[in-house]
Amino acid sequence: MGELLAKFPKLDQWEAGEAKPTLKQVEDYAKTTQTPFGYMFLERPPSEPLPSGDAARGLAGAL
Repeated sequence: MGELLAKFPKLDQWEAGEAKPTLKQVEDYAKTTQTPFGYMFLERPPSEPLPSGDAARGLAGAL
């Protein structure tokens, strides 16, 4: 989190709703956090089921 605050000093204010980032800042934040740009405008993150068992280890269909 320290690295993000160094790069985006108003991050705490953005999260608290006290300030709004510019479009460029949103783009930069998305790139830095490796988050799809469109996700930044969703009310909540999309649900993505996590693989379990052999699929999680890359062993599905290996036998």
